[in-house]
Amino acid sequence: MGFSHFTSLCRYSPTVCRVAFYTLLLRFNLAAVQQQLLFMYRQKKQSSGLLISGSMVSKKYTADDAIATLTRSKKKHYWYIIIGIVLLLPVGWYWLRSSPAVYFSYPLGISPELAASFGEVRKDHFHMGLDLRTKGRENFPVYAIADGFISRIQISEKGFGKAVFVTHPNGITSVYAHLNRFSNDLEKHIHQQQYQQQQWEQDISFPKDRFPVQKGDLIARSGNTGTSEGPHLHLELRNTLTGKSINPQTAGFAVPDNVHPVIKNIYWYNKQGSIYETNATRLTFTTASDQTVEVSSPYIVLGIETFDKSAETRFQLGIYKATLYMDDLLMHHLSMDELADNDTRYVNAGIDYKEYVASRKTIQLLTTLPGNKLALFSRSPANGVLDIHDQKAHYIRIEIQDAAGNISSIAFYIRFNGIKQASMSYPHNVVFIPAGKDTILQQGQTMLHISKNTLFDRVPVFITTTNTSRKNTASPCIDIYPFTTPVYDSLEITIPTTLSKEDTLRKHVVMLAQTSTGRSVVKGTWNNNTMTGRLPGFGTVQMVIDTIPPSIALMNPRNARFPSDDGVVRVVCKDNLGNIAAFRATIDGNWAAFERKGNVFTYQPDEYCRAGVHDLTITASDIAGNITSQTFTIIR
Repeated sequence: MGFSHFTSLCRYSPTVCRVAFYTLLLRFNLAAVQQQLLFMYRQKKQSSGLLISGSMVSKKYTADDAIATLTRSKKKHYWYIIIGIVLLLPVGWYWLRSSPAVYFSYPLGISPELAASFGEVRKDHFHMGLDLRTKGRENFPVYAIADGFISRIQISEKGFGKAVFVTHPNGITSVYAHLNRFSNDLEKHIHQQQYQQQQWEQDISFPKDRFPVQKGDLIARSGNTGTSEGPHLHLELRNTLTGKSINPQTAGFAVPDNVHPVIKNIYWYNKQGSIYETNATRLTFTTASDQTVEVSSPYIVLGIETFDKSAETRFQLGIYKATLYMDDLLMHHLSMDELADNDTRYVNAGIDYKEYVASRKTIQLLTTLPGNKLALFSRSPANGVLDIHDQKAHYIRIEIQDAAGNISSIAFYIRFNGIKQASMSYPHNVVFIPAGKDTILQQGQTMLHISKNTLFDRVPVFITTTNTSRKNTASPCIDIYPFTTPVYDSLEITIPTTLSKEDTLRKHVVMLAQTSTGRSVVKGTWNNNTMTGRLPGFGTVQMVIDTIPPSIALMNPRNARFPSDDGVVRVVCKDNLGNIAAFRATIDGNWAAFERKGNVFTYQPDEYCRAGVHDLTITASDIAGNITSQTFTIIR
């Protein structure tokens, strides 16, 4: 670390560094010569006086004279040390300032407390930063954690909600998300942009000199915007060059922690086939002294239910590292150091997805599946598959580490008992699709396309078709099994319709899907008598006719005066099938900047709404294209 920081300083102050370096080098060389001469003369000095060669010989110096002269010279050269230290003080200060341990400060004016850590498993994604608690409240001041400049802001209904990006000179960009509002200057600039574009959602980049900040400057207020489920501050550190999110706790943003991770349960899986052709079996130990377990498969993989704890929080946090050894040989290693945006769907390749969907239990697989391309998993020849077919007892050790370096471990012996586990049974039309293979399945006019990047391991896929007479349906009901199959890419499906080509209801047809990720509404593309759309995963899908427009309700009393208690106008828009596709609000015919969280839209009266009586008009549409509009009278 010191050398890289020294070279960085040399780029800015090369003369100072060279002078200081050579000054100290000269001083230490002269001192070494002096000490050697003094040592030699003190060893060889005689009572009659020994003369020194060179200039001292010509002056007929005795050994005592030489020692006195060299001692005075030694005192003189102490000035070299003083001058060198003074010149190198900036280097030391730069090292201190650039040290990861002190470069970043805490962004909130309260005691550090984590609600979530980097790399935690979330629904279909990794958690890419730290969640910092705000005591269950909003509007805490948010400060820049280091010098830099505001390079970007985002405003969105989903994801981060409102977010600020600050680029720092050390090659890292810090991201602050789920904010309530920005600093005054920034807020004013964004507000103008929104009205100029008549668009609430924004993604704006700024040049280096537009919004410079220093460490500790107020940049925003904390909140609960976007997909946040409660007030907190989400903090990320990103590599400015690559855009990858890096683990803040190993990149200088340390949070005090002396609590070891918790290992809750160990599971094994039959790996004679695919991980998706077996179920988890929990390992049980008969006694504390007998740590040998038997399993009914010659080839297995292990999974671990584990989490981290911190003294400052009651939350269960994600782990940093997991390492598996068999007979003291490394079999698998996981290290949560950095993640890219396109890595996040691989989260389901690293867990027992079936258990996660069924019970929200997170079992980390100690293996790298064939379709898992994440670099944070080790690529050993065995990929975590344990070969125990010899029926001998093999020594297993698992280590779990958190970002603060606290380690927990468990060790035991495992043995194949010689009795193979029975295979699962499947219907006659099952197709075993391996990871990495582009596949098209067809059943009548129903066609399913699974791209080569979709699956993580071999999956036994089969399709059933059921004709229904339910009202407002426009196709058979299609079931794609297994429902609990995780995917990286979406699936493309083509379904035949029961509507005639001339039926005017076709323009109101959407695909309604129910998958492990929840309900989704898809506006597909017509091709004669079939519709094609993309599904987020395996499950049930059917074409339905949606002619019902969204509903609009003013949460404030109709014709009420505002500002009310908190000075905000609230409107709720709901659809019978899914989310609102489009929303627009005008006051007296002029666009108004309503914010959105889910189906709730809010407006804080601004300079574009003067005192008096106004007409508030709300227009909303759904994915099927149904539009509704309502006008309310409001008084300011």
